[in-house]
Amino acid sequence: MKSESLILQKLDQLNERIEETNERMEKGLQETNGRMENGFQEINKRIETGFQEMDTRIGKLEHNIINGLAPYFENIEKHVDEKADEIKESVESHDRILDTLSSRTIRHESEIRKFKKD
Repeated sequence: MKSESLILQKLDQLNERIEETNERMEKGLQETNGRMENGFQEINKRIETGFQEMDTRIGKLEHNIINGLAPYFENIEKHVDEKADEIKESVESHDRILDTLSSRTIRHESEIRKFKKD
């Protein structure tokens, strides 16, 4: 009987040690999980901050591109308008010359016909 009680006592001690070990392991796992979760949260914050900074930079780039190109296109438009005005003046001048030559040609043809009749 003594040996049975000794065995039971040893089993109880072993059981207690196993439970203590399980508790320590569980506590260690909980601590590890807490550290990992904190690390993941920190990484998520960094990622969100990075995306916000990227959005801000893209907005600034878009603004700079639009504002930088607007004067450029205004200069191109002004240049095209100036050249169009020059061409318009030249065409009008050519039209006047053609009208003058046309009227002279008609007048000369009329005079030539008159001479032929006479």
